[in-house]
Amino acid sequence: MEKLLVVLDASAISNSACMLKLFRTVIQGYTGKINNNDIEFGSAFHKFRKVYRDKGEEGLALGIKAAKEYFLNTPMYVKSNKKYLTMTFLMRICLEYAEKYKKDPFQVIRVNENEPLLELKFSFPYYVDDTMEILMAGTIDELGKHSNGIVCICDAKTTSMWDVQKYFESYQLSCQLRFYKWALHKYIKAYPKSFLADICQDEIGCFIDGIFYKGADGEVIYKRSDVMLY
Repeated sequence: MEKLLVVLDASAISNSACMLKLFRTVIQGYTGKINNNDIEFGSAFHKFRKVYRDKGEEGLALGIKAAKEYFLNTPMYVKSNKKYLTMTFLMRICLEYAEKYKKDPFQVIRVNENEPLLELKFSFPYYVDDTMEILMAGTIDELGKHSNGIVCICDAKTTSMWDVQKYFESYQLSCQLRFYKWALHKYIKAYPKSFLADICQDEIGCFIDGIFYKGADGEVIYKRSDVMLY
């Protein structure tokens, strides 16, 4: 008999308070096949961010190209109240973000001074028996370090939430960043001589790199949360 493969990520775990919803979405796959445009807008920005965080000003054009190609070629459902999330608006946010963090005290950590720890995908078995295998999976946007500070997990978010502080406070209770930190600790425990074990010897912090938009003509706020230690 073929094993049941269950993949749990931060989104699935956030639904775990309702076991029926978790079963419907993760086991039975009752999810939409096409995402809303605000979700894909955020994904396109992440394409830009990965390149820009790696290459800086030299990668600005390349990052914008990556975001543009993703946004133009990805099918999506356009919400009636999010029609302003256009290609022009995406380019604006990419350029403003680059200007805002041109001299950023938070720097991405690199392996062997070359490979940046950006968009780190992980997947590992948590439970295995004869009939089922449960995998924990996810993507960490960035692992970096503040000047004279601690190693941090950085998670970038694009959102139309208008209350910035309230949005940040929601992550005090959110499982997402806790899940990423837990996954790092699991990896370090399994591979105590790895490069991650070496750079994460001390406390690991977490914070949100927020992009808050308020409509086509509204101000876009670029702000980061305080570091959360959980």
